[in-house]
Amino acid sequence: MKHLLGILPASARNKSRLLDELQVPLKKKAWEVVHASNLNAILSYCAIEEYSALWIEWEMVRKNYLKFIQRLIKLKRRMPLILIVDGENLDGLLIAPSNLVFAVVHTRQLSSKVPEIIARLELFKQIQDELRPLANKPINPLGFGSFVGNSANMLEIYRNIVRVADTDFAVLILGDSGSGKEFVARTIHDMSNRKTHRYVSLNCAAIPDNLLESELFGYEKGAFTGAAGAKAGKFELAHKGTIFLDEIGDMSIDLQAKLLRVLEDGTIERLGGTSSMTVDMRLIAATNQDLTGLISEGKFRADLYYRLNVIPINLPPLKNRGDDILLLTLYFLGKIQDKCNLEVHNLSWDLVRELQSMPLTGNVRELENLLTRSIFHARDAHLDRSVVQSAQIVQPKPESARKTGTLADVFGEEVPPLWKLEALNIEHALQVFEGNISKVAAELEISRTALYRKIKKYGLQTDDAIIDES
Repeated sequence: MKHLLGILPASARNKSRLLDELQVPLKKKAWEVVHASNLNAILSYCAIEEYSALWIEWEMVRKNYLKFIQRLIKLKRRMPLILIVDGENLDGLLIAPSNLVFAVVHTRQLSSKVPEIIARLELFKQIQDELRPLANKPINPLGFGSFVGNSANMLEIYRNIVRVADTDFAVLILGDSGSGKEFVARTIHDMSNRKTHRYVSLNCAAIPDNLLESELFGYEKGAFTGAAGAKAGKFELAHKGTIFLDEIGDMSIDLQAKLLRVLEDGTIERLGGTSSMTVDMRLIAATNQDLTGLISEGKFRADLYYRLNVIPINLPPLKNRGDDILLLTLYFLGKIQDKCNLEVHNLSWDLVRELQSMPLTGNVRELENLLTRSIFHARDAHLDRSVVQSAQIVQPKPESARKTGTLADVFGEEVPPLWKLEALNIEHALQVFEGNISKVAAELEISRTALYRKIKKYGLQTDDAIIDES
């Protein structure tokens, strides 16, 4: 493997230090290293030969970044680009990275980051060579298709997506809210031999049980009150294509049995119908719940789990994706600017460290929303740590949630029945989380389906309660 190092000849001392910190670990791998000290030299080298990676000081290319990228692409050079930044701010043109950017690293991080980046480059090259004959969406240094990120765990995800796409195996996508489960499902469909047929998506948690069955199987005219005409269900619509069932863990046990039957014999029957029809579809399911835990609680069928979990794809939370947070930040800032006509010329490294230390439980979706608020509230075109901190949303608890007391304080000498305690607890949780069904269910440690049933049972449904479809 050959690596090209572009180091700006500032002070001789600084140049020597940078060269040592880059060349030494590369040469330990027995890789050939070529050094260029100006932009024209870099382009001349690239015109003659393809390098495995280009490590370049940002100051060398900053003023001509876009033209430089265009020249590389014109030369048909798509080598991973590692940008080395020395200052405290990431300058404006970095806000819209090309898909050649593999990493952005500060000079003070070089000694610790270079070995890690080298390991990722090796894995990237290995996967790129392995999947080149298979993928109609090639893996690029910045990510894969519309995915942004090249952390080791995401590279493995890309490999699995490409490998499973042209099979008909059932896929179970596991991951937290906002980690990209539907994005994975859509990509698998778009790369499969079913891509010319429909991709049908349904969120099982967003539809009450009594309606979910009719959504999946369809119904005939007069099947129930209000069924004025026949309607095809999602399974029927997905014939020859792909059906994606999100939040599969929220499906009721009864409906799970019917889904299992579809997977076993490939036939469905509309509600109120008298004849069966055969459907040929590829099933992809997803959940943010622990299905094995639900099985042990009797809330999920083990036989259905084994039918779904043929090829599992586990999406990592954003906090476990390392440098991807910076690449996603740069990508989203560019996207937000183009969409909203708001400008950001640079952002500080303190902001990057702040984002990397945040839990970001909403993952990629939360990161994009946080950056959108940050740009909106920024007083100038510079984003730093304080701007992002002020843009975070802290949900204040209602006054009722801050009150403390024992059951005796609430009921006096009365001993209420257990159902009343449960009803009061659910009502209290709905107030605390402002009707957010997903958060209430998580706090009470029950499924959203079970929570809906209890809300209806105790007459707690209010106009303020919302259905969380995340």
